[in-house]
Amino acid sequence: MPPFFYIEYQNGTYIDWITYGYSKIALVTSKLIVAVILAMVFITIDFTIMTIGLVWWVPMSLHGFIKMAASFWLFSLMAVLINIPLSAIVINMTRNAIVTAIFSIILMIVNAIFMAAPFGYYIPSVFAYRLGLLPIAQSDFYTNTSVALTVGTILASICILILFVMTIGQFSWRQKN
Repeated sequence: MPPFFYIEYQNGTYIDWITYGYSKIALVTSKLIVAVILAMVFITIDFTIMTIGLVWWVPMSLHGFIKMAASFWLFSLMAVLINIPLSAIVINMTRNAIVTAIFSIILMIVNAIFMAAPFGYYIPSVFAYRLGLLPIAQSDFYTNTSVALTVGTILASICILILFVMTIGQFSWRQKN
């Protein structure tokens, strides 16, 4: 969702916003909310298409479908809540969409490296992936399920909160060049 946080520097809408006396905190908070809502709309469309495909081509019980849906939504929601503020921070620091895209690719590679690590629940984005697997294949989650679930959820929640606060803070108090 970098365009929500990048295009304003190109077309000058940021200057319009602050010259009208609107709060920078209101601007960035509304952008974060809209970005999350828009991402969830796209994810819902993706889920609908995937569901039609599953119903059409893969015989699945209602229980199997519910487990698959839970898996999809757990991962998707956590991925959105981690990646949107993180991308916003990078785009605001660099003011470059290409650098943000490269950063995202590097983050995906790091996640792929640590995906199978037994300590992966300490890394929120890796935990999000493995949490998504929990409803459909508990054996693909961590061996110490309760510890991993507790620690991973707490760390991911703290990370998400910190990322959102950092994004709001960075956009609200940083001097624009």
